[in-house]
Amino acid sequence: MGDKEANIYIRHSTREDCFEIGRKLRKDDYIELCHIYGVDEKPGWILDSERMAHQDETFTLLINDEIVGLGGCAETQPGVGCPWFMGTDCVGKYRFSFHSVALHLVEYWRSQFAILSNFVWDGSASKPWLERIGFAMMPEISYVTESGGEFRRFYLSGEDKECVDSPPSCSASKQQVP
Repeated sequence: MGDKEANIYIRHSTREDCFEIGRKLRKDDYIELCHIYGVDEKPGWILDSERMAHQDETFTLLINDEIVGLGGCAETQPGVGCPWFMGTDCVGKYRFSFHSVALHLVEYWRSQFAILSNFVWDGSASKPWLERIGFAMMPEISYVTESGGEFRRFYLSGEDKECVDSPPSCSASKQQVP
């Protein structure tokens, strides 16, 4: 079965999903988590804490019975949703299906929130992809972690005034660092 005829399934995330994805995390996502939490934290535990903190909004994406990743969109302040996704290398394997699912999720989240906003590690290959699905990138680095990881804010709004003050945190896995 090719990518274009893929069997796509979305479910609420389980603890087992978090640990499986943590073992198979894409390199860019692993680096991003290390910059935020430090190299001593295990990705599975980080993802499981996110799942527990935002249980109603956290989902696991499976394509052709392979776990592709987990993510969600949590409200950080009234009208502002914080979309996030941590993936496995299957994201590349199923790039057409993943892109299609992402467009539908963004459309759904836009119906729930006036603004979608989060941060992405500046070295991530996800930046051009986020732009392809409709997000804009702030031109400047939004913050730098203690480990030197540079993060850029991305956002999507249906209004002419695209930028609003950044929320103090987007989720436990995406906190602004002073």
